[in-house]
Amino acid sequence: MEKSGCSSIMDSWKSQCGKRSFISAPVHCSKGMHFLRSIDISGITEDMDELVVLFSHVVDDVGPRHIVQVVTNDASPHMKIAWHYVQKKHDHSFFAPLCVVCINLLLDKIAALEHVSEVITKAKEITRFIYGHTLPMELKGSYFQEEILSSSYLKFVAVFITLERLVSARANLVHMFSLPEWVSSSWASQGLFRHILGIVKTDDVFGCAAADVLKVTKPIVDVLYTSEDCPMGILYDTIDSAKEEIKRNLGDNHGPYWDLVDMIWDSYLHSQLHIGHLLNPRVFYKDPSHDDP
Repeated sequence: MEKSGCSSIMDSWKSQCGKRSFISAPVHCSKGMHFLRSIDISGITEDMDELVVLFSHVVDDVGPRHIVQVVTNDASPHMKIAWHYVQKKHDHSFFAPLCVVCINLLLDKIAALEHVSEVITKAKEITRFIYGHTLPMELKGSYFQEEILSSSYLKFVAVFITLERLVSARANLVHMFSLPEWVSSSWASQGLFRHILGIVKTDDVFGCAAADVLKVTKPIVDVLYTSEDCPMGILYDTIDSAKEEIKRNLGDNHGPYWDLVDMIWDSYLHSQLHIGHLLNPRVFYKDPSHDDP
C-alpha cells in the first residue's frame, strides 16, 4: 500500500426496514480488500460538520498519504460537500462516486424534464396495470421471454430499461389485449383497461415520444455495460461515444442533453487522477495491433 497507494471505499447502505443508514469503509490496494469499519450514520446524514469529522477519522485511520482516491456509491449533495472539505486538507486524494451512480444521477436529471416525465408517467400506468392484476400477469407469461420491469437497483436506470422493454413489447401487448380470454373477461369493459389500451394501441403521441426519449437514454444506459471493470480511459471514450450517438439520433437538438452529460461528468467524475487515460492507446485505436507499436 505504501508503494502504490489504495482506494478508500465508502459504501452507503440502509437496513432492511430502511430506517437506519450505514457506511461500510473497506480499503482496496494491490494486496486485496481490507475491511476498516462500519458506521451508523442514521442521525447525521444531513449534518455536514459530523460527516466531515467522521470522514476525517477514516482518512486518518488509513493514512492520508496512502489514499489515492475515495470511491462512494452515494452522490448526494451532503456527501459530496463533506468530502470536499476533507479533501481541502488532503488535496492529493480524490473523491469520486461510482460511475453507475453518476449514470443514475444523469438519468434522474433527464427524467425530470417535462416531456420525459409525461412519457414515464404513462409507462408506469401500463406496468402498474399489468403487474397489479392477476389476469394480465397470467397472459403475460405466454408473450414475453423477459420481464418488462427492470430489476436494476438503480432507480432511474430501471425506469429507462423498463421503458425500452415496454416500447419493444408494444405489439405483443396489443395482441395480448385482443385474446379471447381477455375480451371475455370483466376487465374488457372497465374504464381503467380502456385507458391503458388507448395508451398501448392508439396513443401514437406516446409511442413517438417514448422512442424519442430512448434516443437519448439508451446510449447512456449502454455505458453501464462497458463501465464494469473497465479502465477509466475506456470509460471516458465510452461517454464521448454515447454523446456522439445522441447527436446522431437527435441532430441539432442534442445540445441540452450534451449539457446535462457534461454537467454530471465534470461535477462528479472528471478528475486530474484520470489524466493517464490520454496515454492509453486502446482509447484511440480499434485495431489491437496498434496497442503495441
